[in-house]
Amino acid sequence: MNQITFITGNAGKAKYLSDYFHLPVLHTKLDLPEIQSAEPSMVYDRLLEDANGWNGRERIPISAIAHLSGGGIPTKLGDLLRQRGLSAVLDDLFEPPAIAKKCLEWGKLTPRYAYERWNSGQGALVVLDENLVEDFQALARLHDLEARVCGRIVPSNDSPSIKIVSKYGDGEELPFPLHRRERAASIV
Repeated sequence: MNQITFITGNAGKAKYLSDYFHLPVLHTKLDLPEIQSAEPSMVYDRLLEDANGWNGRERIPISAIAHLSGGGIPTKLGDLLRQRGLSAVLDDLFEPPAIAKKCLEWGKLTPRYAYERWNSGQGALVVLDENLVEDFQALARLHDLEARVCGRIVPSNDSPSIKIVSKYGDGEELPFPLHRRERAASIV
């Protein structure tokens, strides 16, 4: 196969496929507004492989990674913090995508609901020492990804929690207590 033709209104998707498959992708534009808001998903595996030193790069020690597909911040990051007896203050998250804001409006939902269930514009949360942030951000840029300091990990004082400063409007502070969760086991 020498070339792929990809029909979409979003040229970024064609570039993503070209980069992913290492093949030329011919973009044919087709405007379908109902699907134009869908952006290609971000793939973090190569960045994290490099950060781990697997591809000959110097290792950037990472303390924890919460990949936020299929769940919200309090669940995904909360599981990691609860195990360590820590809390987090997330006061500079990325903006939620326009479609998430519209879903809140259409469904008359709250920012709390959104952060509990959706990634709200965050692909993954990476926990590392402050002195490694610039190195990690530079590595992210090499992978055409944006990384920013979105908050900090703090002692929990016996009550682990996450405080999120909402990007869905007025900057409301949303506390999420991290209660102990029971886990079910499956045995075959």
